[in-house]
Amino acid sequence: MKKVVFYFVSLLLVFASVSCSSETESVVAEESESNQEAVSLLKEDIAAINNAYLPQQSSKGVRRMPKWLRWIISAAADAGGTLLSGDLSTGISASTLIWNVTKEEKSVATDKNFKTENIGYIEPNSLGDMHNRITRELYEKYGDKVDTMSIQTIVERVAEVSHKSISSTEKEKMIRMLTVVKDNFDTNSSISENINRLKTLADTQDKKDALEISGMVLDGLQYVEDADTTYIKRIDRTITDSNINPNLKRMVKDGVSVANASALLWNGDAVR
Repeated sequence: MKKVVFYFVSLLLVFASVSCSSETESVVAEESESNQEAVSLLKEDIAAINNAYLPQQSSKGVRRMPKWLRWIISAAADAGGTLLSGDLSTGISASTLIWNVTKEEKSVATDKNFKTENIGYIEPNSLGDMHNRITRELYEKYGDKVDTMSIQTIVERVAEVSHKSISSTEKEKMIRMLTVVKDNFDTNSSISENINRLKTLADTQDKKDALEISGMVLDGLQYVEDADTTYIKRIDRTITDSNINPNLKRMVKDGVSVANASALLWNGDAVR
């Protein structure tokens, strides 16, 4: 299980650190009372949307069952790595690593990593869209070799596939972050438990709020069918219409985009 956590977090964190500019590193003033209230209202709105997707007893006595937990947990690491680092590369790295170890435990072939159809909704050119394209390119180029790569090698390969140049200082920073996230992530814990651990690593209130809101969306995604485009569009519209500050709104949208795309990418049926 240590190996599972290690590889999952590594690939997620490397991906989030290499691709996008680290705008979230800028110093953010403490949230005003009005923003705190707006955050609370947004959480209430998302909770209401989630409640509509909770398991319901049908007339035939059949309950809607949640998706396989570790599959969704991978998406939590994706979103967490992206938000904490402010860069997509870290997120990609962590989720890919943990997926590799998970499928190894289930003896799943590399060619079954991804779903055969692009179902669900991912906004074109969003961070989520970029996440899935780069992850696929990584496997297309290196295949099974990805399974045994060290954290350092994964950082380098994700940067390569992302067409990003990184300095030795940036590389060391990514490796350190991957290690820290790995030590605070547990694939046997719930989404909220992992999100709470990741929140302890956040250095701003905006990052903490973005992590918590992204975690709420992941909780909801457990009960949403891939072909259902209504849920994620309602979530996006709710975030857009909220009165949270612009920096936090951008972070929340990025975290939700990556989490949703990650949940739609991996072939969960292969590891059930």
